[in-house]
Amino acid sequence: MFPVQYEYRVKFEDGTINTHYVNTLPRKEEDGTIIWRGFITDITERKHAEVALLQQNEENIWQEAELVDANKELIFKNQEKEKTGCRTGSYQ
Repeated sequence: MFPVQYEYRVKFEDGTINTHYVNTLPRKEEDGTIIWRGFITDITERKHAEVALLQQNEENIWQEAELVDANKELIFKNQEKEKTGCRTGSYQ
């Protein structure tokens, strides 16, 4: 027997969707029955924050995208980076 940890989503009648996290550990009793002890936590806000952070990171990556050739000469620069006023040119 081993611990069980997982996340699942619950959709309520009003259409709200929450995410829950389960962390539980089984214990076998003398009579052979298995007792699961653990907890369930609502992690909806954490999941929303994770999604927002991932989206922000994705936007930042593309704002700073540059591509250089084998000679380290700049061959592509994302237009978003140009708008931010960042320096461009060849790399050393």
